Amino acid sequence: MPYPAELLRAHEPVFTNFTVIAHRIEAMERGRDRLVLALNEVDSGASLGIAWAFPREWYPNGRATQFSHYYATLRTCLESLNLQNKPTVIKLHILKAVNAGTEQDPRIFLLKFVIDPDYAVTGTEIEKVYGCSSQYYYEAFIGVTQPPISEPSIMWFPGTILQS
Repeated sequence: MPYPAELLRAHEPVFTNFTVIAHRIEAMERGRDRLVLALNEVDSGASLGIAWAFPREWYPNGRATQFSHYYATLRTCLESLNLQNKPTVIKLHILKAVNAGTEQDPRIFLLKFVIDPDYAVTGTEIEKVYGCSSQYYYEAFIGVTQPPISEPSIMWFPGTILQS
């Protein structure tokens, strides 16, 4: 299975639905503002190519969002695995991506994704690796200062209207 055709054709972000094994390529990263990943098919292991992830769902010629947890969560997961001397390999379910290249030479940027639970890092592992409580970690490192449920008016789910 190569990349989905709708992703290769579109040069704007598209909602998609495919799963990959992502291997971090730290040597290709320049600074802490990007992740570079080699993507492989789950079943066959065949290479799909390189993909990038940036904070706030940024991609070339695109506009960054106000806030996004996807990049920060993925970076934390990969760094935690690395600090535990585990391979920096994660299974991702891609929800939204963009091809900033061509169909023949794709430049895939991952915008929204879900980390497979078998590859996720638990709160206990975060506390051990970073030497602090999960609450402090999310407040100081990720920038989440309050649980979303403490302020119901900021919660929104597609098709749902919430009143405070």
